[in-house]
Amino acid sequence: MKIQLTDRIKPEEDFIILVQDMEKLNQTPLSEHEQEYVRENYIENKKETFFFNRLSQFVLLHFCKPEADASALEKLRKKGDELVASLAKEKKSRAVIFAAGVDTASALALAEGMALGAYRFVKHKKPDDKQTIFHTLKIAAGSIAEEEIAALQNLVNACYETRNLVNEPGNIVDALSFAENMRKLCSLAGASVEVFDKNKIKELGMEALLTVNKGSKTEPSFTVIEWKPENAANQKPVVLVGKGLVFDTGGINIKPTSGLDTMKCDMAGGAAVFGAIYAVAMNKLPLHVVALIPATDNRPGENAMLPGDIIRLSNGKTV
Repeated sequence: MKIQLTDRIKPEEDFIILVQDMEKLNQTPLSEHEQEYVRENYIENKKETFFFNRLSQFVLLHFCKPEADASALEKLRKKGDELVASLAKEKKSRAVIFAAGVDTASALALAEGMALGAYRFVKHKKPDDKQTIFHTLKIAAGSIAEEEIAALQNLVNACYETRNLVNEPGNIVDALSFAENMRKLCSLAGASVEVFDKNKIKELGMEALLTVNKGSKTEPSFTVIEWKPENAANQKPVVLVGKGLVFDTGGINIKPTSGLDTMKCDMAGGAAVFGAIYAVAMNKLPLHVVALIPATDNRPGENAMLPGDIIRLSNGKTV
């Protein structure tokens, strides 16, 4: 998904109008007839969202509150998700957001919702199935700076990378490739990354991770990612910990079929932690953040752990 600023709407471009109130309606690209239709229905039916099919282009209008509090911004993100679904249904691949009298935060929230709602995992699909994917979003709002668009783009990219990792099957992303993906992306973002191999994990006494890994033919990994800028506002780091079980069969106590279909997603906690620190590093936030992500798969191999086994953790406690 590409997000960019623009200073005009082309005649062939579909667009979404975000307007604060009825007084700002005449500042929008709507025709007089369309504006009159909105005025009548806004008052009589209390509608907040309008859809116009101009044949050559689609126009969506949404009224939002002038106060950009957390609740209002979240509603705009959800509305963005709905709007992009409507455009995708019509096989549209791009659109422009036109902001009329609304604050920057509101326009960016709508754009964020649209960008995240447009995500599709199509890596393994045929080229023909990828042609109608919504891929470009422009914003026509003079109050928004390029730096704000760049920050939103980084956040969206981090979410996309996170979702891609979660959606990959276990035969493509194992504990080692999971760690390598995180190492590559976070290193490019400027964060420091260290990946512990099995020997280092043994040396540190991480018996819980080693025990879950006993039935696997793939070695475990433990990834430490650190973002520590010189201008960090916090003296003690924010530490994020995410489980990276790239596939969890349940081990010797195997799960029923209905529970196995989504077990490739059991590493979503680890992926989310990666996505968070990746976004922090990409946007150069003044925060000291550390991410800890243990990873393995859990299979019913010859040495798989048994229900009731006692495991001594690296801090001396037993489970």
